[in-house]
Amino acid sequence: MASQFAKQLASIDQSDVLRFYDSLSAAEKQKLDQQLAGLDLGAMQQLIETQVRTKAAIPIPKDIQPVKAYPNTPGPDQKKLYVDAEARGLELLKASSASDDREPSGSSRRRAVRRNFPFPAAYSTESQ
Repeated sequence: MASQFAKQLASIDQSDVLRFYDSLSAAEKQKLDQQLAGLDLGAMQQLIETQVRTKAAIPIPKDIQPVKAYPNTPGPDQKKLYVDAEARGLELLKASSASDDREPSGSSRRRAVRRNFPFPAAYSTESQ
């Protein structure tokens, strides 16, 4: 099975993959053969050419503007924005951990979030 991969790897200039093949145990050879069988070596050749040997061109946008910075403490006109952002963040945390049984739920999760990302009580959505 290795000779089949040796020819394919040599055709895409990747024969070094098998450099230590002869020193592997039978189980290790079988595992490597399985891994090589799972690769699309034809697609790999294209990736080598377009991503390794010659990098793909990435166009730089013409009009780059700085992001809008928000202060740590909101001004009067930003309080609702910060409250909404905190509520959305907690909603996303709840949704992302709903399927994870290891995550704490409800108020214990919110307390854990507050320990890691303390929000001033002035614009908190709930009591601490």
